[in-house]
Amino acid sequence: MMPGPGGPLATLAALMGPEVLRTDPAELEPVIEDHRHLYHGKAVALALPRSTRDVATILGYCNAQHIGVVPQGG
Repeated sequence: MMPGPGGPLATLAALMGPEVLRTDPAELEPVIEDHRHLYHGKAVALALPRSTRDVATILGYCNAQHIGVVPQGG
């Protein structure tokens, strides 16, 4: 999935609202590396769902668009 106007990220942001979907590299950097600094991933966006409904909407959209998702939480 590539960022860009009218692409999947724009559609997801329109579905969820800009406060749920983050694409700023400065906001992504702290969450794409594990706490031991051994593993570093790549991401074009970070979703911060506010409810289980948000989670279902995000995962449903990503599944329909064949977009990979890596859940993280604790």
